[in-house]
Amino acid sequence: MVMPEIDAPAHMAMGWDNFDKSLGPMVLCTDNNGVDGPQWDSTGLEPPSGQFNLVNENAYAILNDVYKDVIDIFG
Repeated sequence: MVMPEIDAPAHMAMGWDNFDKSLGPMVLCTDNNGVDGPQWDSTGLEPPSGQFNLVNENAYAILNDVYKDVIDIFG
């Protein structure tokens, strides 16, 4: 049995920085957020860190596509 896991809204740092920058930040609290401060990818309780940006409506559309793909593949 294969059990898919989409770990959201937390632990989302990896891969989300590859989207079109005009869509705004998809994930906050990552090493790549352009803000000086803690290195969340290495200091988070369970790295990689990164929190889904709840105020960015574009992020919901992309996450919706991810869930649709998982449903199509796993039923």
